Amino acid sequence: MSSGVVQKQVGQTIVQLPQVRQRSATSCQTAASRLSASNARRSTSGMRRPMRDLAAATASLTWMAIERIKFGKPSVVGAVTGSVAGLATITPASGYVGPLGAVALGLAASCLCFAAVSIVKRGFKVDDALDVLGVHGVGGALGSIALPFAASIGIGGAALSHDIPQQFAVQVLGVASAAIWSAVVTAIIIKIVAAVTGLRAAREAEIQGLDFVSHGETGYHVSA
Repeated sequence: MSSGVVQKQVGQTIVQLPQVRQRSATSCQTAASRLSASNARRSTSGMRRPMRDLAAATASLTWMAIERIKFGKPSVVGAVTGSVAGLATITPASGYVGPLGAVALGLAASCLCFAAVSIVKRGFKVDDALDVLGVHGVGGALGSIALPFAASIGIGGAALSHDIPQQFAVQVLGVASAAIWSAVVTAIIIKIVAAVTGLRAAREAEIQGLDFVSHGETGYHVSA
């Protein structure tokens, strides 16, 4: 706000009165926009942590249920893997989904990632010990592609930049670009590693133990 002085004659006396001029409408609108954006950022940040926890818990329970149905009992490794699948899936959508969307993503994450892990290890015969492709890759892609639909379930979360069809197209393009980039760079790294050290130890070395073969040490001393 800015102030000026106006002179007013009362009888024979000239009185100086302060004159207050209001800010322009543009300045008020700018301040309101900044306040609204700040509140939106705080609201989005506050939604991220609980939604991540909710998705991880849902995915962990779902993975354990799948193991119970398929193998007769759940496992601790399965519970942890399910939790990681939920976290990997909710991460791209974090801040944009509400509670129902987080539960839906956690449920879908375990179902899809459980099948992907089986396909990668048994179908493709890939020794993916940490389930990088089946859990992190598939889960991250699922969360990115499903973001527009999960964000529309229930309430909570930030508004999308586009409507659902346009946002879906943006997400698919992003996932496809990341997948192609990752595939090309991984292929280059594999070629370099294969030429320098080889991709896998020999069968005999695996049986004897890599600690002994590579370093001349024994990792575990087992006595009869």
